Amino acid sequence: MKPIRHLTILLILVISQNGYCDIIPKNSHFVDKCVKITNVGEYDNFVMLGYIWYVGNYHQDTYEVSSDECLTKGYKYNTLRLFGLKSDYVSGKDIDNIDLPSDVNALETNIEINPYAGYYHDSIPIDKIEEYYKILGFTDTSVVIFKWKEVYGFNNGLADSIVTSDFNGDNSQFYQNMPTGLNGSKELILNTQVYPNPADELISVKISNSYIGLVKLQLISQDGKIQTDKEVVKDFDLLTEEISTCKLTQGIYFLKLQFGDVVETNKIVIK
Repeated sequence: MKPIRHLTILLILVISQNGYCDIIPKNSHFVDKCVKITNVGEYDNFVMLGYIWYVGNYHQDTYEVSSDECLTKGYKYNTLRLFGLKSDYVSGKDIDNIDLPSDVNALETNIEINPYAGYYHDSIPIDKIEEYYKILGFTDTSVVIFKWKEVYGFNNGLADSIVTSDFNGDNSQFYQNMPTGLNGSKELILNTQVYPNPADELISVKISNSYIGLVKLQLISQDGKIQTDKEVVKDFDLLTEEISTCKLTQGIYFLKLQFGDVVETNKIVIK
């Protein structure tokens, strides 16, 4: 009976390890990825914190971001969120105990960064990725960052590929220091206009506010079906986006606009 018992224990161990470990895909190789925010130290009274949200749906870790070190999020399915705060607010506090997503003294970055690359198929000769971001400034609701350089390394003898980018927007719209007076509220003044309403073939959405980042637009019918689903990046105070309605039947629809965690819904009539 002992051999059967040993086999059973071995099977249990194998099954348990597979439950917690990832299986490496066949014919693949791991790609190392390093992401840095290169100018964190250039701002007075400022600290950037990395907030890791575990795949099990709870906060796992918070760490201080340094321009000299690669960002990390731990396990590949975790989510990394970046927040800016005033140094004197953080001083003396245990950063793991700061509820950054709800703390009115914390501003989240306008871009979500994934510092993990993972495994690539062997037919893709990339073996390293480097991404470099810099802080452009601040709005009332976010820390505005911009990816200014990417580097790709190869395992087939090719030289590294280096791509640099310039920000084409207007830097003068950003504060160059963390805004004061954040202790009141993070509430965003949406200031949106949707016209014409009723609409026939087209509706225009005009957004004029200080939010910088990804805007999600969904046009939803009364039965809950999504008829239009768009994502656009808002780089300036003013954004105008058009949505075609010519193929929609007459009736009532709902336009859902999402700015980060803030959602606004408008009732639209299609005639």
